[in-house]
Amino acid sequence: MNEEIETKAAVDLYIKYLVNDFREWRAYVNLSSVSEEKIRLFEDSITVINKRKYIMILSAQSAHSFIVKEDDKKFKKGDILISASSSSPSRKKMMGNIYKGDYRLDWAG
Repeated sequence: MNEEIETKAAVDLYIKYLVNDFREWRAYVNLSSVSEEKIRLFEDSITVINKRKYIMILSAQSAHSFIVKEDDKKFKKGDILISASSSSPSRKKMMGNIYKGDYRLDWAG
C-alpha cells in the first residue's frame, strides 16, 4: 500500500474512533437528545488539514489534535499530540499513534 493511502486510511480510522467515542459519551451521560443528527453534525464538523510537519484535526473549527508526519527527535510518525493552541501542538507527550490504533484521548481532546 502506498504511504499516502496508508496515512489517509489511518487518519480515517482515527476520526471514526472520535465519532464513536462521541456517540458512546452521549449514551453514557444518558442524554435524551442522543440522535444520529447530533452525531452527524459532530462528524461533519471534523476537518483534516495537511500542514508541513503535522496533520491537523479540527473539530467545529477548533484544533483537536495533531498527527506527526515524520519521525523527529522526540516523536514517531503517526504519533497523536494534543493541541497547545489553535495552530500548534503540545510537544510534552504523545497521546497514541494512528498506525497502531492506539488512541489515548477522547472526542473532546
